[in-house]
Amino acid sequence: MSEVRVREARIQPGRALMAALLVLVVAAPVAAASIEFSDWSGANPIRMERDTPRLEFAAPRAAGAGWRTVRTSDGVTVLVESVGLSGDVPGDTDNDFTRIQEGISAAVTLGAGTTVRLAGTFDWTEPFAEADWVAADYGILMPGGVADITITAASLGSAVIQGPGELPDVYYEGFLFAWGTTYHGWTISNLDVRGFEWTFGFFYAGGAGGTAHDFDGFSLLDNRIEIPTDSNALAAGNPDEATQNIGIHLAFGDHQTIAGNEIVLAGDGLSDTANGAAAATVVLQSNSSGGNYEDSLLIADNLIRITGAQSADPEYVYGIWENFSAHAAGMTIRDNQFLNEHAGNDPALNRQLGFRLTSHSSATSTVAYLGNTVTGAHAGIGWLKYSSPYNPPSTALPILLTGNTLLDCATGVWVRSDNGNGKGTLLHNRFGQTTIGVEVENAAATSLDWWGCNEGPGAPDCAGTSVWAGGTLDAASWLELGFETLAPATEVGVAVPVPASLRESVSGNFALTFAPAAVAFAALPAGITSPHPIAAGLATATYTPVAAGVAAITATLDAETVDATMLVTSGGVVTVLSVAETGTPPSAADNDYTRINDAVQAMSSGVTVRLDGLFDWTEPFAAAAWALGSDGQPATGDEYGILAPFGFANVTLDAATLGDAIVQGPGDLPEVDLEAFLMTWGGTFQGWTFANLDIRGFDLGIGMFCCDGASVSDQYDGVAVVGNRFELPADWNAIAEPADAFQNIALHYAFGDGQTIQGNEFVLPGTGVSDTSDPDPANWRYASSVVMQSNTSGGATYDGLLIADNLIRVTGAQSADPERILGIWENAHGHQSDITVAGNQWVNEHPDNDPALNQQRAFRVTSHSSASSTVLYEGNRAAGAGIAIEMPYAPPGSVEPVILRSNDLVGNGRALQMVDANQNVVLAFNRLGGNVLAVDAQAGTLLAENNWWGCNEGPGAPDCDAFLAGGGATVDADPWLVLTLDVDDPVVEAGASTGVTAALIWNSDLEDTSPGGNFVPDGIAVDFAATGGSVAPPTADTVDGVATATFTAGALPGPYEVTATVDAETVGASGEVVPLGYLFIDGFESGDTSHWSDVVGLP
Repeated sequence: MSEVRVREARIQPGRALMAALLVLVVAAPVAAASIEFSDWSGANPIRMERDTPRLEFAAPRAAGAGWRTVRTSDGVTVLVESVGLSGDVPGDTDNDFTRIQEGISAAVTLGAGTTVRLAGTFDWTEPFAEADWVAADYGILMPGGVADITITAASLGSAVIQGPGELPDVYYEGFLFAWGTTYHGWTISNLDVRGFEWTFGFFYAGGAGGTAHDFDGFSLLDNRIEIPTDSNALAAGNPDEATQNIGIHLAFGDHQTIAGNEIVLAGDGLSDTANGAAAATVVLQSNSSGGNYEDSLLIADNLIRITGAQSADPEYVYGIWENFSAHAAGMTIRDNQFLNEHAGNDPALNRQLGFRLTSHSSATSTVAYLGNTVTGAHAGIGWLKYSSPYNPPSTALPILLTGNTLLDCATGVWVRSDNGNGKGTLLHNRFGQTTIGVEVENAAATSLDWWGCNEGPGAPDCAGTSVWAGGTLDAASWLELGFETLAPATEVGVAVPVPASLRESVSGNFALTFAPAAVAFAALPAGITSPHPIAAGLATATYTPVAAGVAAITATLDAETVDATMLVTSGGVVTVLSVAETGTPPSAADNDYTRINDAVQAMSSGVTVRLDGLFDWTEPFAAAAWALGSDGQPATGDEYGILAPFGFANVTLDAATLGDAIVQGPGDLPEVDLEAFLMTWGGTFQGWTFANLDIRGFDLGIGMFCCDGASVSDQYDGVAVVGNRFELPADWNAIAEPADAFQNIALHYAFGDGQTIQGNEFVLPGTGVSDTSDPDPANWRYASSVVMQSNTSGGATYDGLLIADNLIRVTGAQSADPERILGIWENAHGHQSDITVAGNQWVNEHPDNDPALNQQRAFRVTSHSSASSTVLYEGNRAAGAGIAIEMPYAPPGSVEPVILRSNDLVGNGRALQMVDANQNVVLAFNRLGGNVLAVDAQAGTLLAENNWWGCNEGPGAPDCDAFLAGGGATVDADPWLVLTLDVDDPVVEAGASTGVTAALIWNSDLEDTSPGGNFVPDGIAVDFAATGGSVAPPTADTVDGVATATFTAGALPGPYEVTATVDAETVGASGEVVPLGYLFIDGFESGDTSHWSDVVGLP
């Protein structure tokens, strides 16, 4: 094994006075053995001159002297130990400085591919080492001319080189320097270098033998550098201290790599700007070249740590200063970090710049800053600014800034030039807690970035912009934080993903190149993982809820928090309690409106949302939230109501039983129209069910509306509204309140097959005041309330519609100018739809509500039957309406009859009104009694056989209801039903009983209609009376057209009579009461045959 000892001759420095504060653009070679670089400001060129170094070779040093060479299969390694590690005593010729100096010289002598491996702590403050360092002109000038030399340590921390810190009477004291020859493929790695004004200084030396390719393939990898705080020239008492401290200075060469290094500095130097003296530190700087001398430069994964707070007159601190101005060289500066660690370091006051740019892209090269992070700097990334002009060529293309993170900066990116040719393309960068995101000065930039909030540049809580001196900025699109599609519901304990994303506001594309950023997730009920980094524009948490309820989920990035809700069910049901039930004080975010709205917005197919308690929407917080609507924003179309999300099937909104949940509205607000409890539109709501809810005080109770979304005709297939209670306020007229022009509506339904509206109660006062005072009826305006209404479809859109067993109660008396009231308004005009309206009741409860005066219609009919469909109104009751069944529309001439069967229409102004020649009605087995006019047939065809008209004499007879056929109407009302009465036994013993049957099954043609299976409505009251005994019960209701009672004979023999009264008709049946024992089952016991009608076969 051979050993070579190398010593470098002492270098006597020849110093030039340092000029203050400027930059160099190298245009021609400089004098031999001289180097030039830029001062901290970039405004002043500085030249250093050194004597040409001499190399001396001496005899090998004895073993254990601290360094040796080792040959392995990987090549030759020069092992250099510190004096402390080897246990030697430092001396004039052997100390921690000379060992490294000689080791490097030995490696160069040994040739290409040699490695210098350092180990231990090399203390250059030790007197012998310091003396040799000073004698060598404060640094090691590395010999070159040999390729692929590596200077390294086994690992970071295994070799530490300690310098003296900032020396006030010296400038550019450093560790390693290189210039004047070639260093192709050299690598310096894993070194921990501390306390040098310049740590690594590599320069283009021009006429000293340097070329534009001196440093081709040079690498600085995974080192740690501690830069001392700089002194300003006045404080140091030395004008030479006008130059900045520098961690790394680069020179010319292609394919250089500066990666994985950590650079630490305090950043607390004190300037004296009043007197023109600045303290300044630059982490990485370069010579200026122009052209393409630095092609394929890579500066990556370096960490810059600023550990102190700025002083009162702060030091200038630059991070990575790419100073080449090489507009034809490709460069990548990626994934570096500039971190301001001290809490007292204020970006508004410090003089720190994370990245300083000079080189632009070209048609053949790209300069890209990718994924870098700056925290706490005054400016994050800035184009070069110095006293002399910065003038990129007109052919320069933009520098690309993509996926960089600028946090807590006064200015994020500063794009500038002096000649207007500066250009920047900013994509998917992050400006968080940054005052000015982008500043453009006499340059052009485009931005598609994250500005810290969703509203974009300049919005409150977002970073702003500053464009001046002729600059232009296109920032029309930006990034927005939001949730991707969430699982709409989950069960307790079942984990679901919660993805949040950043997307471009205009295109909607993911921000694929956005830098990883921690998105903070939160959820209530708890159970979400957080935080999660964004990768390719997406961050995904996992939510495993611990309790049922409406989960409020948030994702936060910088100043933006987006929220979403998710139903957490237990067995498919989530219960929503009112504020009163939970005892929680209402707030803007949590009140009786938001609780229901949050649950509805979180709907999922197959889920039941169950309400419990009194939900008071008149409470101020709830009222304010209701006024804004489901999205919480004004003027978006969902104000004053809950707008349910579409696209979910088989959803249920209910209470366990009627009365468990009451939603209280404010009544009809005069300044608003159609203010609602709940509204639906925009898509499909198939299979939704509303059950057992008590909805009070809304202009619109539940409003389901048609005609939008992907599938119009089946939007509401299978919807059910069952067992609810609606309390509708009186309406305003549009003259009294112009803003309230539409009718109040308790329930509005829309397109879909197989819908069911059943068992609901509707209560309305009917006391609204219209204004018909104008002589011209065209100017009349009615107050109007509608119990039930639908969108108009035509065709078979409402096939299978069932409206059954609903109760409509009008509780008040009509006003002097009455409100218009419509009960069940089947507005489909669905002449190919099977529609059944059955068992519904309209009841006018107030004794002063006069059907001859009110403007009330119990049923409004629009749809007719067809050859393949039937529209049937059966078993309904209407009492006290102005018109019980109204038909105000003109159907096509091809329609088949509407069937009005077995309805109970009593005490109305008109029981039926027809107005069009194409209307076709079969009216059968209805009860028509006590109406002002039973049928007002102004046109059309009416087959009205087998109805009960209130007396046996038939329609138009005294005490019977009548019909009017005008305008060419055809009415056939013959035969009609008559009331009959039969007793089972005309002869009844004293004290015995017999059955009594009153019936409305026979017609005036003496035909029994019961075999057809159709009857007058059940529940017609029959009043029974008797002489010669008693009848019980005194009143019985009909079932299938028949009412029965029992006659019980008195104690005295004689005739008896039983009567039955329905409406205006009374019929009777008579018989005889005989003494007890007078009648036997047969007659043989007594032998008395006097009462037999005949005797057959006696002898």
